[in-house]
Amino acid sequence: MEVIYEDNHIIAVNKNGHEIVQGDKTGDTPLSEMLKTWLKEKYHKPGNVL
Repeated sequence: MEVIYEDNHIIAVNKNGHEIVQGDKTGDTPLSEMLKTWLKEKYHKPGNVL
């Protein structure tokens, strides 16, 4: 996942072909969860990122 644009209202990403957008039976981490982790780490947010 590569974040190509970000502001207070939107994040645009260039995802790799093997990354899934929504959770499924494979158990792979979906893009939404990867973005939450990215935001939490980048902005040092405590608790859950929604």
